[in-house]
Amino acid sequence: MNMLWLVNCLAFYALLFATDQWVRLIPMTWDVIPHAASTALQYASLNFPAETDWTRYNSLQQLTYFFTVFIAAPTSIVTGLMQGPAISNRLGWFGKVFNRQIARSVHFLSFLWFLGFIAIHGALVFLTGLRRNTNHMFAGVDDATWSGLLPFLAAMAILAVCWAISSPLTIRHARRVQKIGRFMLGWLKGWMETGDPTAQLTEQDISPHFWPNGTMPASAEYQKLADENFAGYRLRIGGLVEQPCDFSLAELKAMPRHEQITTHFCIQGWSGVAKWGGVRMSDLNARVRPLPSARYAVFYSLADGSDG
Repeated sequence: MNMLWLVNCLAFYALLFATDQWVRLIPMTWDVIPHAASTALQYASLNFPAETDWTRYNSLQQLTYFFTVFIAAPTSIVTGLMQGPAISNRLGWFGKVFNRQIARSVHFLSFLWFLGFIAIHGALVFLTGLRRNTNHMFAGVDDATWSGLLPFLAAMAILAVCWAISSPLTIRHARRVQKIGRFMLGWLKGWMETGDPTAQLTEQDISPHFWPNGTMPASAEYQKLADENFAGYRLRIGGLVEQPCDFSLAELKAMPRHEQITTHFCIQGWSGVAKWGGVRMSDLNARVRPLPSARYAVFYSLADGSDG
């Protein structure tokens, strides 16, 4: 859906500037601001101004559409892309300053703008003349006939049906949805993940505080390991490998240690920079030698989950 929205947005920009329709959206004078404030008071008093949007938007409409099309939409696109580490980590200082945490906060604000715009815009479509407004949008005529309302109702019905079946369908066929997404965007993701990151972090970037996330495991197995300072811990690697291995914590610590300063982005909405250290995944792979048919690495943790 994000890709569909982006393609539609780019097509809208192309058509907007291929014609003279951009003049309707871009203010040419600062007088638009006081005029928009006056118009807003009229709407607030429910004494709606005369509708002339068929030929010219009023000042409040023009400012609202200008902000939505030329500020909110590009902001959503840029901040959406900046949440991808494959992109932000390759933009040097810009990716470091405008990091994922900032990007998703701004992205959320633009999302709130669109929600408010849809709610208020939709309400005014109904309140200021439903048939004439739907004729403008769906029939391209400026009258109060029924020519635009019926296509509008049909489109809303189709949208409601699609919305009702989309979630159950995508949950039931999750793998197929994943394959379709990989077909559409896999090549782009692969291209963005090539090369080395340029947004390097230093000791000065380390966060002064890291949030505890959730609770520690409560299982008897974990408690026994903790009581013994994890001396009995074993990392078992099997599956599609030539040499299944079973490592103790002491054996892992004896392997070459790698450290890097990296940002951790939590899906719950916070982020933090820390120096992480441990055994490289590539060193473990070299020991177990994955078979050519192996495509994924599955990790099992000691955290409490739905299956224990």
